[in-house]
Amino acid sequence: MQNPSGTDFNEVAAYLKLSINVIATGDEQVQLTEDTSPSDDSKILMPPCIKPTFYQIYFRFFKAEKLPIMDKNLIGKGGSIDAYLICKTMNTKLKTKVYTMKDEQVFWYQEFRVPCQLPIMSSRIIMKLYDEDKLSDELVGSFSFSLKDVIEKTNGKFFWKNIYGAPLDVSGENTKLMNNNPETASTWKGRILMQTFAEKTEKP
Repeated sequence: MQNPSGTDFNEVAAYLKLSINVIATGDEQVQLTEDTSPSDDSKILMPPCIKPTFYQIYFRFFKAEKLPIMDKNLIGKGGSIDAYLICKTMNTKLKTKVYTMKDEQVFWYQEFRVPCQLPIMSSRIIMKLYDEDKLSDELVGSFSFSLKDVIEKTNGKFFWKNIYGAPLDVSGENTKLMNNNPETASTWKGRILMQTFAEKTEKP
């Protein structure tokens, strides 16, 4: 939606979410429910007067430190974590290599490349830290970014990004919620030295 009284017709003023149900005579009425799944910007209809700007965003991971011990030794002392990161965006799954923490540090030296366009409805992107196990990998915690902030504020900067999740040795729905959503988490689970970089492009 645009503001007809505004000065910039290329600026999005608001978004209108619609649910449409088509029925014929004799059909039972269907109650429409809100879709709570993450927003997909590819499904947004933009008026032709709004010209999107495309970016290629680079998330660079150098090292992590103070990650929680997930794989304890048989005698109950020491242990480590076989750590890797995952990011799901635009039906694409990005994953780093798996590295075992030594001396409370993990070294990745890898990057994720995420395409982005402005204006954008949902600029939030979540990255998750996992521990690789033989039977089933375990979600450790997560951290999030605003793509708008990456483009406008942190572009090219080095910084430490904190990871948050649920307390260790607990389970249940609240644990899943906290491990998947850092803003609801109660426990600090280490940090990652990173750099974000965004560049304009015609075809991200």
